Amino acid sequence: MYFFKKSSSKTGGWARSLTGSIGVWFKFNRAWVIFWGGLILLFLTSFGVGYLVGQEKNQTPIIIEQHSE
Repeated sequence: MYFFKKSSSKTGGWARSLTGSIGVWFKFNRAWVIFWGGLILLFLTSFGVGYLVGQEKNQTPIIIEQHSE
């Protein structure tokens, strides 16, 4: 069983059939692709901003002193 239809070389071959199948899949799932793409973009932006802000504020190391009795 193939994901795409077999076509003859006269009509463009397997590459045209595959790109047509991918295009149909994107048209059918367009809302989900936009939703997940936006969510991933939001996550990456949040991580990047947090990383940059964290680098600026953490200049001095933390020193832990032991309490001796």
